[in-house]
Amino acid sequence: MSRQNCEKKDQEYDIWLHWILTYKCNLGCAYCFNKSQLKNLKNTGLSRQLIKNYILKFVTGQANVSKINTHALLQTLDRTGKIFRLELSGGGEPFLVPNIIEACAEITKKHYIGIVTNLTSEKIKEFCILIDPGRVLSIIASLHIKELERAGLISRYVNNFLLCREKGFNITAWEVAYPQLLDQAEEYVRFFEEEGIKLNFRPFCGRYNGKLYPGDYTPQEMKVFGLDISDIKKFYQKGNICNAGYNTAVVLPNGEIHTCFRINENIGNIYTGIRLKSAMITCPLDYCDCPLNALDPYFFQKTLEKNVSKIINN
Repeated sequence: MSRQNCEKKDQEYDIWLHWILTYKCNLGCAYCFNKSQLKNLKNTGLSRQLIKNYILKFVTGQANVSKINTHALLQTLDRTGKIFRLELSGGGEPFLVPNIIEACAEITKKHYIGIVTNLTSEKIKEFCILIDPGRVLSIIASLHIKELERAGLISRYVNNFLLCREKGFNITAWEVAYPQLLDQAEEYVRFFEEEGIKLNFRPFCGRYNGKLYPGDYTPQEMKVFGLDISDIKKFYQKGNICNAGYNTAVVLPNGEIHTCFRINENIGNIYTGIRLKSAMITCPLDYCDCPLNALDPYFFQKTLEKNVSKIINN
């Protein structure tokens, strides 16, 4: 999910917002925070607010998919006078949002987007036709192999991936390095390589067989999944400088903007106004499940160089 995957260096933006558009998903992966996984939430490092959100959405069946209020959104962005990158992702599948393509078309007239998607939606073809690849910094194609196999969606994923790449989108295939996949990881890498897709693994965050990942990966597991120590260290951010809340933040489905996924300080609403911090922070967290300063190294380094004198302690 990093800027280093982007080929065009003229795609510059001032603010990067990670927008959880919905908690709803058409898949039910074993490592996701669905109904069967709620008992493990307290062990994952998620904040109380996010745990509450998941319980409300999944246990009570209240997961909904609201349309993007594109007019209000663009008014909010325009008032800042800045160029934005909106990362459309989160706990659910963004292509379930009814007006996702129309919203992307309007947003990308001036701003940039990135998308994290399981790439199974029938809307992918329309997206490829209507959206300018030059305004899409990245498509993270989340490859949930076991669930796609169960649902008979492997071929659809592959076809949509190849279509996106053919149309010029910067697309990367990522699978969660779930310990249960260990014995078949190399087989899956070969399979997708034969389909013309390079499969990458990202660390699993959560409990499995009494171990707490990503900290409990063994050297052998890391080797099989193609992970290195830097992939693990980025989740342990305490004392590190971070641009969370300064020029990157998290947006929840109701539009609320928070400093990050685990610092639940409200700093505005995507539909009414944004109140970003005046300086960078040092991370107060022993564990960070989605380190914003590590997701886009290029953007973070540029921010650090310009603002090192403004750093404050959180």
